[in-house]
This record gives sequence, structure tokens and C-alpha cells, in this order.
Amino acid sequence: MPKPFDDVLPADDWEAHRRQIIGLGENSFRKTYYPELRRNVANVKNLVLAVEQSPGGIFIAVRDGHIEYANGTLLKLAGMRSEEVVGKTPQVLWALVSKGDSWALVAAQMAAGLPWSGDLFLTSGSGERRWASLSIVPVHDDTGDITHFLGSMEDISARKQAEEELLAIAQARARALEAAEHLSALKSEFIANMSHELRTPIFQILELAKQGNQASDIEKARSYAGKVAKTGERLLEIVDAVLDFSAVQRGRLELNPAPYSVAALKDALLSKWQARIADKGLYFEVENSADPQLEIVVDSRRLHQVLDELLSNALKFTEHGLIHLSISTTASTIEFAVTDSGVGMTEAQLENGLLAFHQIDGSATRRIGGMGLGLALVRQLLELMGGRLVAESTPEVGSCFRVSVPLA
Repeated sequence: MPKPFDDVLPADDWEAHRRQIIGLGENSFRKTYYPELRRNVANVKNLVLAVEQSPGGIFIAVRDGHIEYANGTLLKLAGMRSEEVVGKTPQVLWALVSKGDSWALVAAQMAAGLPWSGDLFLTSGSGERRWASLSIVPVHDDTGDITHFLGSMEDISARKQAEEELLAIAQARARALEAAEHLSALKSEFIANMSHELRTPIFQILELAKQGNQASDIEKARSYAGKVAKTGERLLEIVDAVLDFSAVQRGRLELNPAPYSVAALKDALLSKWQARIADKGLYFEVENSADPQLEIVVDSRRLHQVLDELLSNALKFTEHGLIHLSISTTASTIEFAVTDSGVGMTEAQLENGLLAFHQIDGSATRRIGGMGLGLALVRQLLELMGGRLVAESTPEVGSCFRVSVPLA
């Protein structure tokens, strides 16, 4: 009787195996081959269990592309039943895809016998949305021919979410850095402008004082003294604006509201601005539709500061035409509107003008002065007073700034 395994037979030489088995006899056959068969059956069962219980989705498709097996994990990821997948091509999965490569590209890869992998954004049959990583690779037999395709799918939603969060953080940091650099540049520009704005009136005061001291008669001396006083007032306004803006930024500015008549407010504005505006060859109109006897409870100094800044801007940016101030009331507020026929601003310039340190022209040698604090300070003062500022402007037409402040 031939002994088992005397010769190593080729694994696919079935006729040789058959002759060997017949020659062994039944008892020898059982002793030699049954243990190996049992091990093979056990291995197959373990393989099936491993595939079925795999945390990744797995499907097996035949050469023509039709799926003949899909494990439970893949069905769960797709939100589909077995009968909706088995017997179909992997195209059924692409019916769920809203982001990723198209099925036509994948099918072309499979037809060429090439592997494919990519990330897909799926909306499952149950409506759940998730990211999945899918790979499809060909399976070859001993001769190198493709017999099947093996597909594996993994839920990568958590990874994608983490990547998106990291990207959002990186973008936020980039924006913050850009904003910080922009603000730093604006502050540097502001310091240069402030130096210019402070030096100019100081030099003017010194020169006027020198000329006044050398004046030959009292009238000339008085004229120079008056100019010194006006220039000094402007210098004081600049210093006050810087200090007030700093106080607002630190939350240290306090309001002192008290009764104040609308008639007194109108008279004070006319007294301060009528001559200044007329000196530039402009018309100044004040329209008051509010009750002259009306008293409002407000910090009059801060209200004047707001209106003075708006009138100052109107005067600076208007070369011809008029500046119009209207005063009116509603049931709960007093309303002011400063309108000019000046150069006007674009929407972007107007938006920037309401931010601290921003100017239409930031160079220290610009024709129109200013430090870029005015409108930003106006807006912040009005917020402290419970009021609001609305601005409208059209290039080459003019601007209108509307202020609303509570009556009390």
C-alpha cells in the first residue's frame, strides 16, 4: 500500500489525488485527509465570521461587476437592505453620493482591471449623511486573470470633521493674523497722522504768537491773538478726541446727563459753525421742526461732540454748495441729520470710515486732515448714549449722517 505524502502532488492535479486516495483505502483516507478537511472547513467558517463581523464594509463583485456578497457593515453604512445591493453593480452605492468621483470613472477603472480608491460623501437610505472611504481592487487567480473585485468601505466622518475643524481653525488664525497686521499698520499710520495733526497747530500757534508779539498796533495783535485762540481750540479738540477714544476703549468714559433745551442746542451750533462754514464760501442751513421749548435729558457735552464732528467732516469734505442740519423729534427720540454736497464716499470707504484709525486717504501729506478717529468715536459715544448712527453717501454727490438719541 502506498504511503501518504510520499510524493508531493500539485495542488490542482485532481486525478493524481483521486488515484492516491483510492490506493490509500478508506481507513488511511480518514486518518490522512479528514483532519485537514476539518481544518479547512473551520478556516472557512472563521473567514466568513471575520468578514461578516468586520468593522469595515466589504463587498465582493464578480468580473462583470455585479455584487454577489455584501457584509452587514457595508449595508449599515449605505443604509440599504441586502436585496438592494446583491445582484447589482456598485453603481447602486453612487446613487447615495453627493461628493466624490463619479461612477463612470470608477467603472472605467474596473473595466481596465485597475484598482480605485476615493472618499465619498453619502446620504444613506435612512437620510443620514456621512463620509466614507471606499477602495475597489481586482482579485486574480493563479493564471493572473481577474475573477472578482473586492470592495472595502470605512466610515471616516469623524476624521473628516476633525480635518474641517482644523482647517477652520487655521483659516481663523490666518484671518486673525491678517487683521492684526492690518490693525498694526493702521495704528502706525494713525501715529504718523497724529504727529502731523498735533505739530501743525502747534507750529501755527508759535508762528502767530511770534507775529502778534511783533505787531505794530493793537488791532493786529488782537487779530493774531484771535487766530491763536482758534488754533488752540482745534488743538484741544484733537487731544480731547484721542483721550476720549482711549477712555471709551477702556470703558472709563462716564456720561453726565442733565436737562438741555433744544433751543440752546440750536443756538450753540449756529454760533460755532455759521461763521466757519461761511468763511469757506458755503451755505449753512439749520431746520428745526422740534418744539423750541422742548428739553431733553442728555450729556450735552457729548452730544455737541457728536454733532461737531459730523459738521467738521461735512466742512472738510465740501468745496461748494451747502451743509444742512435738521433737528426733529419722534415720540421717544430726538433726530439730527447732517447733509452735505461734498465729495461723497463709496460704500467701502463709508464702511471703513466708521472703523477706528481708518481714513479715505491715510498719507500724512493728504489734502484733508484728520486722524481717523472721528466717526468711530461718534459711533461709540452714541452707543453709550443709547443712540445710533446711520450713514449714506454717494461719490461726487454728498453724504448724509443721521443721528438718533433718546429724549431721556
